[in-house]
Amino acid sequence: MGSLVQKKALVTGTSQGIGAAIAMTLINAGCDICMHYFHSPDEPRRMQQYAAARNQRSLCLQGDLTNEQEVVRCLRESGDFLGQIDVLVNNSGALVERRNLSQVDNAFWQSLLDINLKTMMTVTREAHPLLNKTDGASIVNIASLAGRMGGHRDPWFIPCAKGLS
Repeated sequence: MGSLVQKKALVTGTSQGIGAAIAMTLINAGCDICMHYFHSPDEPRRMQQYAAARNQRSLCLQGDLTNEQEVVRCLRESGDFLGQIDVLVNNSGALVERRNLSQVDNAFWQSLLDINLKTMMTVTREAHPLLNKTDGASIVNIASLAGRMGGHRDPWFIPCAKGLS
């Protein structure tokens, strides 16, 4: 893998967990970075201070990525700040809440699709003009293992799994 020093990165969902770890890893690798968050600015702002202490540029961006206008705004601000994007990490996503299949109505299902799929598509689409065309850019889409079982085992799944072994 080549050097990431002075590369430009945008990471969505950096308030906690995987997104925060990815953002910190990219800062440590020498990237200038835009860190998106939806709810809490605490972790992105802490990493912003860390990047500044390393003489690296960073920007925190708040936005609801299920809202197309906010995606456009966030990508415009990213472009104004970074100039181009070498690394795009689509990490935004959520389980929203645990529900049994019988409780999943169309509105809930649509919210899951919007949060976990639509955001990835709209961010990537809006980032496309900013992607480094000279040296190439990388796009990383993060998904959760929670998608395999909804983040937990349903009571009906356990006996079935035991019966199949």
